[in-house]
Amino acid sequence: MLPSDLLEWDDIASESYSLKKNIIEDSHTKIRLFSSEKKPKHYSTAPYFYDGGVSFKGNEIHEDTYKALRELLVNEKLEFILLKTRRAIHDNDHGFIKTDYSYFTFMLDLSIGEEKVWKNKLKSQTRNQVRKAEKQNFTIKFGNKELLSDFYKVISEAWRDLGTPTHSRGFYQLIIERMKEKAAVVVIYHEGKPVSCALLLMVDNVIYHPYSCSLNSYKSSCVNNLLYWEIIKYACDNNFLSFDMGRSRKDQGTYRYKKSWGAEPIALFYNYLLREDVAMPSFDSVFYKYATTAWKFMPLFIANRLGPSLIKNIL
Repeated sequence: MLPSDLLEWDDIASESYSLKKNIIEDSHTKIRLFSSEKKPKHYSTAPYFYDGGVSFKGNEIHEDTYKALRELLVNEKLEFILLKTRRAIHDNDHGFIKTDYSYFTFMLDLSIGEEKVWKNKLKSQTRNQVRKAEKQNFTIKFGNKELLSDFYKVISEAWRDLGTPTHSRGFYQLIIERMKEKAAVVVIYHEGKPVSCALLLMVDNVIYHPYSCSLNSYKSSCVNNLLYWEIIKYACDNNFLSFDMGRSRKDQGTYRYKKSWGAEPIALFYNYLLREDVAMPSFDSVFYKYATTAWKFMPLFIANRLGPSLIKNIL
């Protein structure tokens, strides 16, 4: 089970951004769909997480389920319905489902223990970068709600510098409050200043860090390597068996970075049930590239105010 499969996640996303929820359920399948609009143009499973929200038998959508999805698409005049899964979905040759195969998550096996992960999984360059960070004046804190303010300071600035809006502080607070023992926060400090952070989720012996970052000004210190290694040590100390390192596209630097930790790529399938006149969405357009560049120069206090109203629509 993924964090986004939990009912707590439905509540967190819905309460943070007043999402509309629609459930498709029969004896074969259960699909939990969400939209950020009162009159939706599209629905998606697993809001603000990289996959989940779909449970079904086999790799084909049953005809009854497919019919219900098609009716929803037509009756609400939607552009598309997005099903995020870890296996491809076939639609019995109807031809209405198009799949984006460009995303992967990475799974690091922790069952072998901390020492063997260090020696047998990490590349030598990655180990050297961790050692470099460990020699510097960093302080690591694991906690919960008491670290939220420092976590938000880092993630709001770091994501702004990447050209990405961040969620509201309230969204992260709800995760901590509702997920309870399934959530934790780690913050790394340099001379008292928070410079790197992650919000951890822990479900079924797997640890996730869907929201994490390090300040760009500390990139040369390899603090992000230290963050990953501290999460791995924490996970091993608490008997987690795997570290799900999160989504990357195959052409991104983060894809190569996660492979350097010895993690195995796991394909994510973004299955779009499309209206006939609608193309599959793309974030490679000139508009998105321009918007990303412009966002990097946004004053932080403005980015923090505007960000949630934008990111709520990126389900």
